[in-house]
Amino acid sequence: MYPVKDKPYPRRPRGTVDPQPAAIELSSPRMPGEPVTISQLPAVVNVELYAGDSLEMSVAVTDADGYPFDLDGWTARSQIRETPESGTVEAELTATVDQATATITLFLTAADSAGLPRQAVWDVEISRDPVVTTLAAGTVTVTPEVTR
Repeated sequence: MYPVKDKPYPRRPRGTVDPQPAAIELSSPRMPGEPVTISQLPAVVNVELYAGDSLEMSVAVTDADGYPFDLDGWTARSQIRETPESGTVEAELTATVDQATATITLFLTAADSAGLPRQAVWDVEISRDPVVTTLAAGTVTVTPEVTR
């Protein structure tokens, strides 16, 4: 088990797929009135899978300093849709939160992967009222299976 720093709630978690800690850097010269962009976008993680195969992946959740994030009281969910705007959920991944290791394990069944469109999108988010944070998002590319 990793040491967990005492961090006041609500500390923004992030997935380890994003190696840069969240920070605001204003030390570079700027013209007065020049806008500053603060990005809170999830890490981009594209998934390629073979239809009819199960998929399991883990997301290590860390704070901005790279320490394991305290997931006590947080829940996770993950979905695949044909497009972000689609009202139809193509598949719901089972999301298991492991507080001891600060990881989220995502699982997609073989039956669910067999029914996916060839191109889709996915994301994984964690929440603890009122905070919702999307850790990772990306495309899903599905190669059709041969053996059925």
